[in-house]
Amino acid sequence: MWLELQGIVANAVRAALPGVAVATVVDAVVPDVDTVRVTRASSPARALFQQLSGVEALAVECWTRNDDPDLASAQLQALERDVLAALRGITRIDPITTIDITGIDPDGDLFRPAVGSRINLTISWRKPRQSHTH
Repeated sequence: MWLELQGIVANAVRAALPGVAVATVVDAVVPDVDTVRVTRASSPARALFQQLSGVEALAVECWTRNDDPDLASAQLQALERDVLAALRGITRIDPITTIDITGIDPDGDLFRPAVGSRINLTISWRKPRQSHTH
């Protein structure tokens, strides 16, 4: 289910932020342009057998770049705000029931002039009930 949820989140961010590069894979390169990466995170424990509902964890990385540290931080804050607005728009899309932000981690200024953050999400989902005809 994580792959389907990853696609829903990435498509919603892509639609809401047309000037931002959106990816579902991560390489070792720190982006030079405004970028959002939607990736799988550590998933919580689950039953072995197929479930009709569950919880998955995704991470949404936000990256921007500016030689001026203050402007870079302002750009990152704006990008995070735009991503959160995009996430608010998908909370009722099947199969998602809720999206919770469990934290936002900074990159620690390790990659200046690029700056980034990781928005940690927990997504609750439920498979749609299928109608049965008798």
